[in-house]
Amino acid sequence: MSEMIEKECLVCGKEFYVPKNQQWKFLCQEHAKEIYFPLRKIYSYNTILNLVKLAVLFDDFNILRNGSPLVQSQKQCDPLRTLVGTAMWQKVKELQKM
Repeated sequence: MSEMIEKECLVCGKEFYVPKNQQWKFLCQEHAKEIYFPLRKIYSYNTILNLVKLAVLFDDFNILRNGSPLVQSQKQCDPLRTLVGTAMWQKVKELQKM
């Protein structure tokens, strides 16, 4: 049996456990179902991680929820593109280095 490690959900801050070989997980099971899996149909892992980090910075997770227009329409513009070169973009880049 693989060792379990403790992680903290980026959305709710609750601690959860994942196998040592799945350290890439950044959301608890509840928020993974609600946010990660619907977005995974449209975006890559890194893009979803950046979107979640942005939502944490803005303290607004409604854009990531299953019913949002962002998730419903794959043709909609990528919200990260509108942030490139802004101060908020620099914060996202700093968070990636952490």
